[in-house]
Amino acid sequence: VGLDLGGGYVKVGLGEKRLQVPNCTAALKKSNSILVGDQTAVEDGSLRHSDLTYSRPFERGYLTNPDNEIEVLERIFKDILRVNPSAPNIAGVALTEAPFAPSESKAYLDEIVFEHFGFKSLVKQNAATVAAFAHCSVTGKENSYSSSAYLMVDFGYSFTLVTPVLCGSPVEAATKRLDIGGKLLTNYLKELVSYRQFNLIDDTHVIEMARRKVCYASLNFQADLQRSVSQPRKASLDIRLKYALPNYHNVLEGYIIPLEAEKSDLSDLQVLEFCSERFVVPELYFHPSDVGLNQAGVHEVIEHSISLCPVEVQDILRQNIVVTGGNSQTKNMVARLSRELGPRYIVKRIQTKHKEENDSIMAPLVGLLDPKSQTNILSKQEYEEQGPYRQ
Repeated sequence: VGLDLGGGYVKVGLGEKRLQVPNCTAALKKSNSILVGDQTAVEDGSLRHSDLTYSRPFERGYLTNPDNEIEVLERIFKDILRVNPSAPNIAGVALTEAPFAPSESKAYLDEIVFEHFGFKSLVKQNAATVAAFAHCSVTGKENSYSSSAYLMVDFGYSFTLVTPVLCGSPVEAATKRLDIGGKLLTNYLKELVSYRQFNLIDDTHVIEMARRKVCYASLNFQADLQRSVSQPRKASLDIRLKYALPNYHNVLEGYIIPLEAEKSDLSDLQVLEFCSERFVVPELYFHPSDVGLNQAGVHEVIEHSISLCPVEVQDILRQNIVVTGGNSQTKNMVARLSRELGPRYIVKRIQTKHKEENDSIMAPLVGLLDPKSQTNILSKQEYEEQGPYRQ
């Protein structure tokens, strides 16, 4: 079983099966019912996401609520995969672990794997390392992976992580974290919309879906900003758009309203109008100070990370920058990052042998499930002898 544990989703793999499950539980505000994992993502109109109080096992990218994680994993194993982790046909579990995780967080994972679910073995891998392996295998270069150099940029839910991978191993001293992720972007957009139009503070899920559909990285921020406030409004038609919110009756999921739609067609809809918000929100990746975060932009973090690596591999890393993570799918993100870094750098979107649209999200899982990437296997017997706080 492969598990890529993220702050937003758990990416699960077993055999040829690949799926994403929300890594959270939710309580209905008007009852004592608890929804777990995929139950929180129901879009059939039977529940409103504003009626849910979410609880997540991960905070700031690290496991802090193991009981919550156990609920999600039990749902995955029993009801989705329908497997028994301790069954003879299940060899073990391979999972990703964030770098610099506190020892308590690491111990929680070990206890969940061996003591609660009874897996026979455990493989822990750095997500950047296995993502680089998956990317390398798509070109048939997995044999040279152990001598390659990649700079992996993971645009994740809780943060953005820049990790040099040299000869198949992450360079911890050069690994850098930027505290900008999908969660912060969604919260920022939620504040902008609630201040300017409707109060949607309790509709985090609705705003997150809208952000994925309408936001883009501007290739010329000042010009787009000037056009967004220009008069007449025709000058900004390519920036402005209308977005229909779900009403959970005849509209179950928000969508972008076509420009040619008649006003009469919108009479029964609650409509948001997006303009500068579309590019101001992703701009945080390049200027975190816009929300008071005293950190460098992602392009500066990349150059700093490269500068901490051996001089002889720095130019190779500049030519092998690979972006991954759900937020790397933001429109124009690769082009904008390339423009900020300059002509000496080559930025690529990650690919795996499956060549799917969601390669950016599933790449670490694909790498995890490849037997060639599974090293440092810990057996249950070794765990029982050494304990969760082993060195």
